[in-house]
Amino acid sequence: MSPEDTRRRSFLLTGATALTGGLAGCTGLLEESDPEEGTENGTATSTPTAAPTATQEPVELPVEGDATRIEYGASVSAELTASAPSDSEFEGHYQPYTFVGSAGDVVQISMTSPSGDPYLFLLDAEGNVLAENDDSEGLNSAISGVELPDDGGYVILAGSFSDTLDFEYQLSLTTVPSDLRSIDVGETLTGTIDTSDPQSSQFNGYYEPVTLEVGSETSMNISLSSANGDTHLYLLDPDDNVIAENDDFSGLNSFLLGVTLPEAGEYTIVAASFEPEETFTYELSVSDATATQSISVGETIEGELSSDDSQLPALNGYHDFIDLDVGSDVTVDIEMSSDAGDTLIAVLDADGNVVTASNGPNTGIPRLAVPANSEYTIIATSADPSATFGYELSVTESGELPDLRSISVGETRTGGIDTGDPREDRFNGYYEPVTLEGEAGQYVDIEMTSEPGDTYLYLLDPSGQVVAENDDYDGLNSRIEYELAASGEYTIIAASFSSTATFEYELSVRQA
Repeated sequence: MSPEDTRRRSFLLTGATALTGGLAGCTGLLEESDPEEGTENGTATSTPTAAPTATQEPVELPVEGDATRIEYGASVSAELTASAPSDSEFEGHYQPYTFVGSAGDVVQISMTSPSGDPYLFLLDAEGNVLAENDDSEGLNSAISGVELPDDGGYVILAGSFSDTLDFEYQLSLTTVPSDLRSIDVGETLTGTIDTSDPQSSQFNGYYEPVTLEVGSETSMNISLSSANGDTHLYLLDPDDNVIAENDDFSGLNSFLLGVTLPEAGEYTIVAASFEPEETFTYELSVSDATATQSISVGETIEGELSSDDSQLPALNGYHDFIDLDVGSDVTVDIEMSSDAGDTLIAVLDADGNVVTASNGPNTGIPRLAVPANSEYTIIATSADPSATFGYELSVTESGELPDLRSISVGETRTGGIDTGDPREDRFNGYYEPVTLEGEAGQYVDIEMTSEPGDTYLYLLDPSGQVVAENDDYDGLNSRIEYELAASGEYTIIAASFSSTATFEYELSVRQA
């Protein structure tokens, strides 16, 4: 017997339910029978003298082991132990499962475990690997958006990435809609990016074009999310010009906030992936972008997350949009509090980019620099996608921070970056210029620390040229060690990695 023959094992497709559910619509596997002969009410029955039915037709298992049958829509709880078959080609021990599918079925397989490191393989009847996955979410694995090429039997290998065994796991198998081609305002629909979809370098690879019809100029929120894919979202006008796009608004999910559709007509939402060959299942949501209310500096308002709110997956769940009204440059503290829920707030600019965010019980965003007449939007939501609760939202002007403009070797002084300081793109935003008198050959150690801020340090020589810079030397703190080339007045730029951040900091200069 050849090694290939040794690897091939047979399993039986048993059960009338498996037959009618798993093989419905498959050609060449079932023959029509006369309801009057060998059947009762048109349902197949067996007798001791009857010929073998299709459920007893052997299907070859191209790996070692005894397979367990799983159907679409089913979940199986089991344990992976050292008694399971093992093959280095499949990362070690595995438990084989079999199912019957039809050509064109798009399958989603997940394997989760509280203590193990699952690894999934999907094989065809010949043993060819169609897909595999490790660590799609944490240590759990998922195979999503794979279109089956043929009618017939397939094999799932539920395995482990490491030598860790004796762990419990849950395996689930579902089919998902293969194509999504249209959506209406207020809908959340499921689609799948797979190899049957169009492919274009403009959209990174495979994509689904989803039409959205509007009757007049309007503003929309569009959310594209996936549990196991890296989404990329595009919006095309009726002439197929890209008018907006987003990648990684929240994790690997994409979101367009308040995007303007300037005229009536048929727009196209392109649901795509950041990775050229990636396929996965996704959720697409479209909602009206009108903010429910507004808030000004010095105000506290009450709100409620309820099931009547729109629910966008990229924004965790139920949420409220609140316009932030300011008339001049200001630094504000934003707080969201609730006795009944886990709060989460995010601030978005006019282009829908996340400026900053915070979550936790009674969460807050301190010292946010808001430019005059900016079109900022606060999103009030929860870390729990299904949570509903009442909350209070307040916006207050932050207190003033100290200005620091000079320092000497051997000193440690306190400063504060705020909206009253100069601002330049080359220094990421607001910054404080701090002068330092130095001598040629002097070796200085400059350190900038802040508990709430993400610091960034620059050192300019007497001519104004940047001679050194540092970010995140120690956590979010920054440090420069430098030998001064000439005597004169140097400038330390105490800045932030974030273009809008304001915070208090300590700056120290030591002789190294």
